[in-house]
Amino acid sequence: MDFRTGSVGEGSSSYVYLPGRSSAMPGDFILAYDKPGNHGSDGVNVLCIDSSVMWIRKSELPGLMQKIADQEAQLPALRKKLKLGGGVPEPTKGPILQGPALPAPPKAPTAPEGW
Repeated sequence: MDFRTGSVGEGSSSYVYLPGRSSAMPGDFILAYDKPGNHGSDGVNVLCIDSSVMWIRKSELPGLMQKIADQEAQLPALRKKLKLGGGVPEPTKGPILQGPALPAPPKAPTAPEGW
């Protein structure tokens, strides 16, 4: 973000965020990656939906771009599947199962006398 103008632009972040992804999608889907040059010319960090991060060397960047393109092509079908309820299961209906009672949380410490 450019704090002087309040605008968000391409230079506002050192990462590339890939919109249209959600936590209901496969964990290996790429959510964001470093802009090339953040780590010199060595490579980039890649963040996946499942919160894993991997290091991609500069020589592997064409493969990363192909993987992103392949995932992008899958997005319309995944979105449709998720809207139809085929992705995230509905909460189960029926009795709620309860486990053993949890112990009471400890009392907050009090300040020593005279504070």
